[in-house]
Amino acid sequence: MSGQAGDFWRLLYRSEARIDGLEMMKAIASLLAVSARNNLRDRITGLFVHNDGAFVQVLEGDRALVEACYRRIAADDRHRNLEILIAEPAEQRLFPRWSMGFVDAMETEDFTALSRKLRSGERDALDAMIEIGSEHGLIQRALV
Repeated sequence: MSGQAGDFWRLLYRSEARIDGLEMMKAIASLLAVSARNNLRDRITGLFVHNDGAFVQVLEGDRALVEACYRRIAADDRHRNLEILIAEPAEQRLFPRWSMGFVDAMETEDFTALSRKLRSGERDALDAMIEIGSEHGLIQRALV
């Protein structure tokens, strides 16, 4: 991963939590606060989904800044088994108003089907993120 400044980029990854219960809820709250501030500064938008002990996140913005953000995420020991599902150029933002949108997937209407999509292939996972964002009013297609 090495991008040039100015390239608009979308990265989708998944990981598994190393922590659980109340400790995880506190960690998520802290992570959301710090990430929202950093992402606002770096003009990164996206959606972070907690799914029964697993995380899936879409990051979008300047390629170099998205990749730097992902390196910070990868260094965080609160999760493991990180896997990049998609890392590609994008023409528009899917989450333009959200420096850090968050959804607990268990709150979605069809948790089982969504969970299966989030844990499956690359495009299915991105489709699931779009579906979640739409269901929760977080998605709006906008030009970069």
